[in-house]
Amino acid sequence: MHDTKAEEVGAGAGASPAVQYVAVIEIMAVAGVQYAALARKEGDLP
Repeated sequence: MHDTKAEEVGAGAGASPAVQYVAVIEIMAVAGVQYAALARKEGDLP
């Protein structure tokens, strides 16, 4: 088992702002794809 909280804190403390920014963009992109897929399945989007 990984202690993900400790890993996140360590990565956040050690990473440059640019790396943190890229990580946030990737998370938002994944969330957007999942939302679009869900909306399409529900018939809200073409």
